[in-house]
Amino acid sequence: MFCRIQTHLNTVYLQACCPRFRNCSSAISIRNLPSALQNEVIKKTADQAVKEHAYALQQCSLDPQSYTNFVTSRDFQDISYISFSALTHKKISIEQFVTTQTLSVIEDGKVQCIPLFNASKQPNERALQFIRSTFALPKHPGSYIFNRERLVDQKEEEKILKLMGEAPESEKNIWLFQDVENPREFSLSRRIQQLGFNIFSRVVDQKANPITNPPMRILPSYSLMKAFFQVKFGRDAIMPYPVLGTSSMMDLFSNQESQKRDAKVPFLTLDYALADSYLVSPLDFIFHDYYHAYVASCVGPTHTKAFLRLAAFFLHQSKMGKHADFYSSLAHISVDMEFPNYRPELRTQEMFFFGNETSDMLFWVTVNRLITRKIKTGEDLSQIIRSGVFFDLALEFRQNKDKWAALGVTQTGLDQAIQRLECITKAVSRHPVNVNELNLDATLYHKGLHPLKMIKDLLSGD
Repeated sequence: MFCRIQTHLNTVYLQACCPRFRNCSSAISIRNLPSALQNEVIKKTADQAVKEHAYALQQCSLDPQSYTNFVTSRDFQDISYISFSALTHKKISIEQFVTTQTLSVIEDGKVQCIPLFNASKQPNERALQFIRSTFALPKHPGSYIFNRERLVDQKEEEKILKLMGEAPESEKNIWLFQDVENPREFSLSRRIQQLGFNIFSRVVDQKANPITNPPMRILPSYSLMKAFFQVKFGRDAIMPYPVLGTSSMMDLFSNQESQKRDAKVPFLTLDYALADSYLVSPLDFIFHDYYHAYVASCVGPTHTKAFLRLAAFFLHQSKMGKHADFYSSLAHISVDMEFPNYRPELRTQEMFFFGNETSDMLFWVTVNRLITRKIKTGEDLSQIIRSGVFFDLALEFRQNKDKWAALGVTQTGLDQAIQRLECITKAVSRHPVNVNELNLDATLYHKGLHPLKMIKDLLSGD
């Protein structure tokens, strides 16, 4: 295992590779650290007492229960220095560092360590019972209609366990603890669970009494979460990329070009209080970032490049001065890639199938939603029209048709998307449905508003 540290102004970058864990090569980035705090981290990392504790952490990591006791019995700030020192002195891997930091923020430290494997190295049924509970898709999703019962099937589960057999001992575990959130409060993590992503998170027991049996959660090791992405998406995965600090839109853009999605790791006094306009805990912040990595992975490599090109186009338009905030918001949405239409578990007959992740019809339908997501009235649409976005996008597509075609985006797909959305209009008029469940902006077409048709008309003009 090797580790290198490069310090440039306010950024520390580390990269490590553990040969024992296949595809374990990863990196961690520290951004926008205040100078005083950065100096304190460097000083503490070199402190002899911290080094000794870092060595102790390395030794404890060979035994899961000793490791758990070591991490949960110490002050969070102390653990931050100890684990960072252990990482920079090659005593633990980045996977172990991320797991240590996440485990250390569990409130009041009441946590059970449950090994993934028993003494004979066979899967531990108790651990599997909890894990399988988190694979279940909600029966009453609220916003979406799911076409399967589990997000992970049996074969995928077996592959995940096979990968985990190669992980360090401290990573071959889950940790069970009481869910401290008020179930009556609608938090970001509960919203993500409602959207069908609860992997290695809340233990779902429909029969449990929340008073006599308080809701529980599990915490996965970072290696376990990575194994999920490797098995679910293979080479097409947008892998979580550990970050200490704040990520800008340009950070997200550049990382997704190389198939990575920033995941905030709890560390020292860095602010992790707000995500998607929700107040969140440090534990839920990284879970929120795992969710975004998942939905971005569903888009697939071809259309990921197409949406990044779209984001670059919107960003260029924002710098032209006119309607800068509007174009900047479109760029951010394009980079974020939270596009549920691409999620395979949501592709049902009720959703009006738009093709797989390489379908350019699916791309255009998503572009329609991206631009019109906040339209509720004709006046809202007229404001978007005045921005010139339809003309600008049509001109960009006309001038760079070959480059878009190389990314699987064609005018044929645009025509098919318009036809399909017009079919939805007729279906909605004949059979009233909850359009929020369809997630397709069908009401716009029902009202006679055709954003994509405007782009097509502009493309066919002189």
